[in-house]
Amino acid sequence: DRGVPFVIEHSDTPAAKAFMEIVEKIKQAVEGEEDA
Repeated sequence: DRGVPFVIEHSDTPAAKAFMEIVEKIKQAVEGEEDA
């Protein structure tokens, strides 16, 4: 284990892409709460 996250090392995989989509949705939700 080199300590590199799966989603970074294999960013082109469907699993990594799905993970990053979820991260973006969470970021948008959190940023929206900050504006309230």
